[in-house]
Amino acid sequence: MCTKISVIIPVYNVEKYLEQCLDSVINQSLEDIEVICINDGSTDNSLEILDEYAKKDNRIKIINKKNEGLGVARNIGMDYAKGKYIIFLDSDDWLKNNAFKNLYNTIILDNIDILIFKILPYDENSDKFFKRDDYELLGLENLFKEDFVTYKDIKEDIFNISVVAYNKIYKKSFLDKYNLKFPEGLIFEDNPFFFDAIINAKKIKFNNEYYLYRRFRENSIITSKDKRYLDVMPIINLILDVFKRNNLYWEFKKSLLNHIMKMVFFLGYTNIQDKYKEEFFENMKNYFFNTKQENFPDKEFKSNLNDYMLSIYLNIFNASSSKEFDLLNNIHDLKNEMENLKENNKKLSEYLTKLQNWNNNLKDKHVNINRKYENLNSKYVTLNSKHKKLSIKNTKCQNELITIYSSNSWKMTKYFRKFGRFFK
Repeated sequence: MCTKISVIIPVYNVEKYLEQCLDSVINQSLEDIEVICINDGSTDNSLEILDEYAKKDNRIKIINKKNEGLGVARNIGMDYAKGKYIIFLDSDDWLKNNAFKNLYNTIILDNIDILIFKILPYDENSDKFFKRDDYELLGLENLFKEDFVTYKDIKEDIFNISVVAYNKIYKKSFLDKYNLKFPEGLIFEDNPFFFDAIINAKKIKFNNEYYLYRRFRENSIITSKDKRYLDVMPIINLILDVFKRNNLYWEFKKSLLNHIMKMVFFLGYTNIQDKYKEEFFENMKNYFFNTKQENFPDKEFKSNLNDYMLSIYLNIFNASSSKEFDLLNNIHDLKNEMENLKENNKKLSEYLTKLQNWNNNLKDKHVNINRKYENLNSKYVTLNSKHKKLSIKNTKCQNELITIYSSNSWKMTKYFRKFGRFFK
């Protein structure tokens, strides 16, 4: 039987979540799969749970190893994989029913290299699902109807696509052809792997369906925000190497340099725990100083970074400590805020002027309306006076008629009036 999909699941101390993950895999309607579980040195009951499942389902293969991280585990899984397609799954996440069947039927239709689908995040603390722009593939809606695209079709959005490995299914022969591997011994390992894959893929497809539920929990690698966040620095080096190796550095230079600055500042420095900020700052400063001296000149950054990223880049060199760096960034933010307030104040002043003009116009219209009202009212008074006079005359006439009709002379001449009609 041909193995259609190899599911690669690194496992490390997830006894609380592992059964839900494995159940979502082995109960898929597409049965021609293999499940490669790499036990990455777990110290809880994760291995025992894996053994129990492997006894019940021979599609599950267990690889035991010492703890070396996601990159090593995934690479080992790829070496063992025999499926036509590969999907990476974290052991605390779970799949939607019929995910494999739908993904497989979609990807074989046009012999796709990479299929990217949507993720529905789940927050364990609140016990609620939520949505995230990058997991929603926001801004890429126009690509859902395309049979497939290449990186050239998504150049403007390539740095806005989620780099995570678990919302994609890959053709194994494509991964083998380009010898695509995850960096080992580092977190944020998805980043270089994603860019290397997306650049070399001849057929990329985007799917408008949720196939994976992503768990956000405490004590995971990403939420810990510990010293491992220092790995951002070597990771951005690897990303730069990917673009240079594929001769695309100059084509993406502006957006690429802005992207790595965002990673350094927002993903790394802003998120890392306070007790590691000084160490991160020193690493960051040394990295950019060495880069400025060795790889490319200072003007590369100065001429390509947007205003905000450029201010951060310059503050790295102007500051002597993380506290001073924060202060310089805060000053810059306050200046920007002041400029924004000035601009908003200018717009409000312009709007106020418009309102005042409208108010003056309304006042003029009100004066004119009042004048018309006074004229109409004057006419009404005149007409009403005439009406009263006519009413008085009418009353007098009616009274006179009543007097005439009730008089003896009128009564006495009644027969003569009737007789007179015969001679008309």
